[in-house]
Amino acid sequence: MEIFYINLDKDVARRESMERQLSGLSLNYQRIEAVYGRDLSEEQLRTIYSENKALRRHSMKLVPAHIGCSASQLLAYREIVRRDLPYALILEDDVILPIDLSDKLQEIEGQLRVGHPEVLLLSPAKAEMSCPDDVRTSEHFSIAPFISGYWTSSYIVTNLAAQSLLKELHPVGDVADCWARLNRFKVVDLFALQPHLIEQEQETFGSSTTADFKPFADSFTKALYKLRRLRCVLLDRLSAPWRRRFHPYNDVLKQK
Repeated sequence: MEIFYINLDKDVARRESMERQLSGLSLNYQRIEAVYGRDLSEEQLRTIYSENKALRRHSMKLVPAHIGCSASQLLAYREIVRRDLPYALILEDDVILPIDLSDKLQEIEGQLRVGHPEVLLLSPAKAEMSCPDDVRTSEHFSIAPFISGYWTSSYIVTNLAAQSLLKELHPVGDVADCWARLNRFKVVDLFALQPHLIEQEQETFGSSTTADFKPFADSFTKALYKLRRLRCVLLDRLSAPWRRRFHPYNDVLKQK
């Protein structure tokens, strides 16, 4: 399985940690040079980021860290499509890899629906286990439909999923781990590995997506945001059935 890990040039310790782990497991990998949101020029922002889209989907402008994180994930999807890979594992650079990762990935590969727009989260997420027909089981794990969860720290993306995600998420207008909305709109079929396979090491490295957050200036600003957020959520829920019915997977299956 092809493995991409996303890393900023400035995060040398994270890069060394990832390459030490991946090399120690004798896994082939490629580094994706991450986008540093704070360094983006106005011209670059106009190319990769849509403020109007962010206001519609996220109810507020995205901070530079979120823009950079989301844009970095898109680079990995483009590489999957460019190289015509059937699927790939995408990792962030603060994960702890299990020593049996290679064996587990081989086991997972046997369960993937390669010809479908499928995303499989390997990080902690809640899954629906009550419908056996929707659950794929193997010796060490189950693959079950996604219910809730966050993080883009570790997940497998099929080629068709990468195509659909690129259509949906470029230009950047939402956080990278907007899994619930992507699932609700049927941009991809989203699954979670049970039990999860990969953890994050945020105690050592911290979070690179929270540094740009600023608290609301006052109670009025916070209340206004909540009203905007409610409006966005309602519009989102109302439009989801139409998208699921008439444009599932951003029509990538129609192009096969």
